[in-house]
Order: sequence, then C-alpha cells, then structure tokens
Amino acid sequence: MCCLKILLRYPYMILIVIILLGVACFLLIFFFAKIPDFHDPKLGFEARGTELSKRILAYELLLDKTASSPMTLQKKTFYKAGEWNNQLHDDTWQGNTTGVYAHLMDGDDDDDLDDFEEDPTSESGDSDDTEFFCDAPRPEYARLVFASSVEGDNLFSSANLKSMCRLEDDIVRSSSNFGSVCIRSRKTRRCCRSWSLGNYVALLNNKSSCYEIDDLHVQRVLELVDECQPYFQTHSNVPHCWTQESEMDLQCTNIPERCREHSAAYSILYYLTDVEFASGNHPSHVTFAMSFLPVAASVGAKELYYDVEGRLFSDGMTKIVAINFGIKQEVFDQYLMTDMVWFSIALFGVIILMWVYTASLFITIMTNVLIFLSVEISFCLYAFVFQIHFFPFMNLLVVVILVGIGVDDVFIYWRIWYLGKSQKNSMTFEKLVATTLKHATLSVSVTSLTTAVAFYSSYVSSVTVLRCFAIFAGTAVIVNFVLMVLWMPAVIIVNEKWWSSHCPSFNHEFFQNKAQICSYFCSILSKIFVAVTCCCGQFFFSILPCIVLKLRYLWLVLLGTLGIGGAVIVLYYPRLRLPSRNEFQLFAHEHLFEVYDFKMKDIFYFERTLKNSSLPMPITVMWGVESVRFGNSLDPLDKGELVFDKKFDISTREAQKYLLKFCTYLRNSKYYLPEAGIIRLTNCFMENFRIYMKRSCRSVNKTSLVPCCGSSFPIGKDIFNYCIREYIPLLTESTLLSPFLYNPNAGLRFDHNHDKPVAVIVEFSSSQQFSLNYSEMRDFFSYIDEFVTTELKSAPDELKNGWFVSYLSFYDLQKSIAEGTPLAIGVSVSVALAVAFMTTLNVLITFYSMLTITAAIFVTVAILVVIGWELNVLESVTISVAVGLSIDYSLHHGMAYRLSPELDRRARAVDAMQNIGSPVAMAAVTTFLVGLSLMPSTILAYRQLGVFLMIVISVSWTYATFFFQSLLMVVGPKGGFGQLHWPRIACKRSSYEQKHHIDKTVYTMSDSTLSSSSAMNHANSGETQELEQLAEHLQPPSSVTGLALLRHLEGKDLKMKQSS
Repeated sequence: MCCLKILLRYPYMILIVIILLGVACFLLIFFFAKIPDFHDPKLGFEARGTELSKRILAYELLLDKTASSPMTLQKKTFYKAGEWNNQLHDDTWQGNTTGVYAHLMDGDDDDDLDDFEEDPTSESGDSDDTEFFCDAPRPEYARLVFASSVEGDNLFSSANLKSMCRLEDDIVRSSSNFGSVCIRSRKTRRCCRSWSLGNYVALLNNKSSCYEIDDLHVQRVLELVDECQPYFQTHSNVPHCWTQESEMDLQCTNIPERCREHSAAYSILYYLTDVEFASGNHPSHVTFAMSFLPVAASVGAKELYYDVEGRLFSDGMTKIVAINFGIKQEVFDQYLMTDMVWFSIALFGVIILMWVYTASLFITIMTNVLIFLSVEISFCLYAFVFQIHFFPFMNLLVVVILVGIGVDDVFIYWRIWYLGKSQKNSMTFEKLVATTLKHATLSVSVTSLTTAVAFYSSYVSSVTVLRCFAIFAGTAVIVNFVLMVLWMPAVIIVNEKWWSSHCPSFNHEFFQNKAQICSYFCSILSKIFVAVTCCCGQFFFSILPCIVLKLRYLWLVLLGTLGIGGAVIVLYYPRLRLPSRNEFQLFAHEHLFEVYDFKMKDIFYFERTLKNSSLPMPITVMWGVESVRFGNSLDPLDKGELVFDKKFDISTREAQKYLLKFCTYLRNSKYYLPEAGIIRLTNCFMENFRIYMKRSCRSVNKTSLVPCCGSSFPIGKDIFNYCIREYIPLLTESTLLSPFLYNPNAGLRFDHNHDKPVAVIVEFSSSQQFSLNYSEMRDFFSYIDEFVTTELKSAPDELKNGWFVSYLSFYDLQKSIAEGTPLAIGVSVSVALAVAFMTTLNVLITFYSMLTITAAIFVTVAILVVIGWELNVLESVTISVAVGLSIDYSLHHGMAYRLSPELDRRARAVDAMQNIGSPVAMAAVTTFLVGLSLMPSTILAYRQLGVFLMIVISVSWTYATFFFQSLLMVVGPKGGFGQLHWPRIACKRSSYEQKHHIDKTVYTMSDSTLSSSSAMNHANSGETQELEQLAEHLQPPSSVTGLALLRHLEGKDLKMKQSS
C-alpha cells in the first residue's frame, strides 16, 4: 500500500526518477563503455568451456608463448588452433588478402602497384605494354559471375560475350573509384584488362578488344577448347604444363602447342567457365562465366562495391548473378546500420496501432520511451554490472523482440484500466489504480517470466555468442518488466489527470471545430474506424466462438495430427540438421556475395580445387600443459593464461622410453597415415634424437662430440638436457635445407625465458580428411581420444597429463549446439510448466496448456526444417525462445477459463474467448507485423528473426485459439474439478486501508474480466452521439454471457433439426 500511495501522490516524480536513471546510464555508457564493434561478425561463434575447447585454447596459447624462444624451430607457426578451419578452407571467411596482394589493401599507392607488377612469383612474368594481360587469373582477384538473362541461352556467343564486356564497363569500370583500386600496367599506367571469356577470344584472334569479336572468332575458340578439353581432364592439376615454357617437360609433352598458347585453354576451362562445360558434359554451352577484375579482393575494393551496388546488373541479354570482392565481412557493419530502416518501419507501424488502440498519443510516446530506457539500462547492466565487454551483433535482435513484448504489456495495462473505467458502478480512482496494478502486474509477470527464462536458458550452451545473447536478452526482458510495473501506471495516471484534459485526443471532437474539409475527412476516418472496431468485436464475441464450438472435434483431429506430423519431422525424418557448412552466412540467400559462396563455389573448377584441398586431420598429442583455461569465457578475445604441468619432465629415462613406445603405439591406430617416404624429423621427436645420440664421437673434422654421441638409450638426464641444446640448432639447419623434413609445431617447445623444454608435441597425419560431417568427426575424435587415453594410463607420472587435439573447432561448435539446444528447451519447458501451474492452480488446464505448446513448438520447428533451416547458432536461440513466446497465449486463455463464472465447460470456454480473444489477437498481429517488416532486410539474422516471429506467432495463436479451447470444450474441468488454492492468510488491514475505506459493493468487475487482461476492442470515449448509436447497432450487448451464447447456438441447432 505504501507503493500505491506514492504512485497516487507522486506519479510525476516516478517518471522523473526513471528518466534521470536513464540519463545517468546514457552518460555512463557514453563516457566509459566500449562502443560495440561488429567488424568481425563471426567473433564468438565458438565453443568455450568444453573439454575440447580447453585443449584447443591451451594448444594455441602454447604455440604463442613458445614462438619467441630462440630454441623454437619456427617463430611463426603455420596454424593456430583457432585458425585451423579458416586456413584449411579459403572459402570460409572472405576478405583477407594474402601474399603479394597484402600491400594493395589501400589500393591507391602507385609504388605498391609497381611492386605488384614486378613480383617474381607472377605466373606470367614481368608485364609490359606489349602483353595483353598483366598477369594470370588468380583467386586473389575480385570477380564477377555472369549468366544469361534468357533461360537456357548459351553465353559462349559473340552477342553475349559483348554484352558481358559492356556490363562490366558500365557497372564496374565506369565507377569513379575503379581507377584508384585497379592493378595497372607498369609502363602504360592504365588499368589492366579483365580476365574474361570475351577478352580471351579477342586475344586468340589477335583483336585488341572484346567488342571486335564476331561469331567466327567465337567458333575458332570453341574448336580450340574442344580439342584441349581431353588433356585438361588429365592435367588440370598441373598448371605449369599449360604454359609455352613447359614444352620440354616430360610430364607435359603430350599437350599440343596450340593448347599451351597464352595458357588460354587452361584459363578458360579452369577459371572462366562452369564445370559442366569444362568437363565436356555440355560441350559448346556455357551457363555461367567468370570474369576476374584487375582489383585485389580485399578491403580496398569496398568503396568500389558501394559505388556499383545500386546499379542495374542486367542489360536484357546477360546479367551478373554473383560477386566476390573479398569484403563480405567489411560491408557487414554498413548493412547493420542501413537495414535498421526496416526496424524503423516496424516500429512506426507498431506506434500507429498502439495509438489507435489506446486513443492516446501520450501513452504511445511514453511506451516508446520505456522501450528505449529498457534497452539502455539493460546495456548498462550488461557492461558495468556483469562486466561483459563482448557485445555480439546478435544482441541487436533483442530490440526487435522487446518492442513486441513491451507493446503487448501496454495493451494489457491499458485494457484493464479501460474496463475499470467503463463499469456502470464506477469505483473510486484509488481503487481503480490498485485493481489495475494488481491484475495487470499478474498478467505481465507471467509473460515476462516465461520469456526471460526462455532467454536465460540459452546460457547453458557452451557457445560464447549464445551465452552473451542469453544474458542480455533475459536482462532486457526483466528490466522491461520492472519499468513497466513502475512506469506504466504512472503514465496512465498522468494521462488521466493531465494529458486527456489539456491535450487533444484521437477522437471525432478534436476535428469538429477545425477546417470543414479536415472535419469531413476525419469524420469519415472515424466512422470507418468505429465500424471496423465493432465488426472485429462481433467477430471475436460471436463468430469466432461459434467456429471453435461447432468444429471443436475437427480442430482437435486436424491440429493434433499436425502436431504429431511435426514431431515426426523434427525427431525422425528429415530432422533438424546440424550445420553442414563451415561458413557463417551473413546476408540473405539472394545476396550476390552469398550466391557466390553457397552456389558458385561448386560450379567452377578452381573453386572446387580450393574447397577440396584440405589437409588430413592431424593426430596431435601434447604433454606439459594443463588442458584448463583461466579467463573470461564471455570474451572470445580473452584466451586466459597458460598453465604448465609442474610434473612434466621429458629428460627422465622413464619418460624417454615411454615417448618412444607411445609413437610406435600411435602408428598402430587405424587412422594413422604413413608419411609416403618423407621422414619427418620432429613428428616424434624422440625417434630422431635417439639416432642423433648414437652417432660417432668423432666428427668429419676430427673434433670430439662427447658427450652427445655413442650413448645408449635411454639417456641420462644431465646428458639429455645438455645435448638437447646442441641438437635443436642442428635441427634448425636441417629444416632450412629441406622444409619438408620437419613439422613446425611438433617436437619440443621451449619457454622464451630459458632453454628448458616446457612441453613436447607428437603429431602424425591421419587418413581422415577434414569434413563438415558431424558423424565422421565424432567417430574420429572418439576413437583417437579413447586410444590415447587408454595408452596414457601406463605413462610415468611426468607424462600422465597428455591429451589429444586436432582440427576440431567446428566439430566442437556443432557438438555444443546439438547438446545445448535440447537442454535449453528442457529448462524453458520446465519453467513454463511451473509458471502455468502457479498461474492457473489447475492440473488439467496446466496439462492441456503444456500439450498445446508442445504441439505448437513441434509444428513451428517442423516448418523451419521444411524451409531449409539448420540448427545453427541463431536457430538454436529462436527454438529455445519459442517456448516462452508460445505459452503466453495459452496461459491467457487458461486464466480466462479458470476465472469464468460459468459452470459448464463449453460455456466457460466461450466466455473465455469473448473476454480474451480480441487482445490476444491484437498482440499476435503487432508481433507478426514486426516480423513481416524485417523480411526485406539484407542481414540474414534480421530476416530469420522475422520469419521466426511470423511462424511462431501464427502457430501459437492458432493452437491457443482453436486447439486449446477445443480441448477445454471437450474435456475441460467443470466447476472446481482439479482446482487448487493458495492457503489463505488473515492479515490486519493497513492503516492506509483503514484511513481510506472504500465500499467494496461499488467494485463490480469480476476477476475474470480483469485477470484475462482484455476483452473486445473499444470505441473512443470522445465519440459523438452519432458514432455511439452506430456502435450500439454493431457491438453485441455486454450482458450476453458465454452460457447465453451457447444456449442460443444450441437453440438454433434444435430448430434446424425440427424443421428437417
């Protein structure tokens, strides 16, 4: 009562305090918080805290910490554990320029351009003005993919080749930014020609431009390619055989000279045409053609892309269907900002609906302020209280969800307030505020609690992004609930006491004294609004209950069958699949970047070669480091501190003997791959070191090699530590002579502060190739891990703490998602069950509500499976949240059914639908529109969120309205059956109640009306008498109860039977 007293007396003060809190948070964020940076959108999409992730991080830290030691073979390793998958597949993360192109990132330095042209590694050698091309086509260049605008048309025709040249000139080369980023000829300083099909036809026919070719020239090239195609099938992996300098190479002598001219045939088949043409399956017919631009595929091409992005990529004959500028990550930040326009459109639509529903511009504005404050305060708690410095871009999706939740809560508050005011026996203002606060808080707390727990449940996942999203989203929902309880009652009181009496309302009277034309049009709009409102009221009061009642058995069979079918799709076949690509899709499927990555990489030979060039999975076993990481698991940049094994000592005789035995044992595993004649000096360090120690004690120069010679194995500890300091420098010299003789990561690892070994790594190649298939990687890891663990049981104490690791980062991510998602769903369902029971206190209603949301979730996920979703990071979040969003509508219907004054189950169900149907539908419509407005977005995460919101809201509303209500009509509890009650506690009335006694006979609203949080849509209180008469004709009388409507429908059925 104290809070109520403060709320009634000082509503302005409450609003001011909350606003000041928001201002304080804003200043704190502005001056001290780290601004979120989304330049690397894949950051955090990794498992942390799992046993495998601990091993990978420990291995990476070991390589970093020991790289600076003078005893390290190679200062910079080939791969870090966190970069293994990226190094294996160039196609995973585009945007990094390598090799001789790295210095072209800025794209505007003439000296750099000269250095590039003079690079000795260029396949075509030095370039001069007499050469047609500056270089050979390479994957490091930006590229375009063309297709015909006419279905089935052949690109290998003079008309289409000219069209492609024209498109490239009009779209790319005409850009003002092209000259600053293009690769230029060293002498002429002009931008080099593109490596395109048209230019190669011109080259082979001694033409200076692709615009000069005709059908005869094209036919000659087709004949050449057709002649060279059989040789390409056998020599596609030997590019040097296709140059004129290779004629003396015995490996290349059978390739005709014509095919080696300018390397044209090889470039056309390997780089420029699709595999169907290159393989001879579709001779003379090219469906897709590639054009390599003289621009480095790097961040320097970003401005060029922005310039050409909005242009028309078709001229009616050919079209550009895919682009790879190597800047997919770099442009993501830009799209994050530009795509906010779609969210703004969604917010604008919600504002209009809210204004129409509440008939108050003040409440509408203050609701948007509330949502902004909720996001701001949540970020402040996230950054300063929880001390989380990593803010993934997925957290931005919380704003969209918060709009839907916040608006729905406002509808509840406003509807209960309106119902209290509209009662004939009006209650006092204090009682109205108390009643509104009591019942609205109950309804809002139910929806907020279930949704917040659904978000928080994702914290059980091991994926960093999911855990950060869970904390921020769950906190935002809780903050929104707390502010809603404090902010919204104060806003309604201020609106009632001040705004409605001093400011114009959204009603007909506002326009009555305005200009005649304004009054005329606005009166028409008002009439239309009232007519639509009343028609909607008629639908939710009579038509919808009638549809559900008459067809209740049909709804049970139909929706029940859909639920079973959904369960079969999700659990049996085709099931919700794990990610099948080691790529993170950033944009919508039709975006030209994604078309290239997900479609074109399987269509051209050179891309297939890059994709299939993965190394064998290494079998890496290491000792000396604890596979435990200390650090912030919510910050992907915090790798923690390396913890060495204090017991590790490789110099003991027992350790030497065991390590040698272990290498032999490891070679007997079924995954071991022999080195094909190449002896690796460091794969098993002890094997070569033993041979080294058995050498003669006299060198070639007759110098003594004692004590590092003639030693029997195992070697004494002191001699071992002394000789190892001589062995490593000699090994370094050997590796300089032949880099194929050593593995840069295997062998002894030394601390940078001293030359004592701190770890040892044994590494062999395996017969298992890197795969995105979860089952293959699981079998490989399980077998080798068990194999190594079993052998380590017999190890001496100094080598007990060894463990196995490999290229398993992506597998660990798949495993975390596969195990974390069901666990998160289980937590969400358990909490939803508890909330449903505590809210209704009825066993049957709780059981039916859980049955309803289970069926709704299965159908929702089944739809996602059918449209091609895979269980990736974002999808796992949405599925977990589906529980919280699905149960809200069922709980509203269940509460309305329980609190209905009717006794018959069908009458109670009809009465519940009359009370709750309209606002539940309004909440569903607003959330659906938010999802719909996100569909034009370029960002895939935004679009997927929109798809999910539309599906889950549609399915949840359908099941809550038709399936759940049909269950209640058929087998719902009658009277007090299955109903429990909280124990009553007699309390003395507060001094406030004694001082401000209110006659309770004045309070005539039923708990059913209030707790259901809504009824039918209302007409505005300021309507004219004419509009009120119209509403009276269209709106059903409030005295018609569910039982009356039921008897009316049964009477009509009886008359129809008698007449028949």
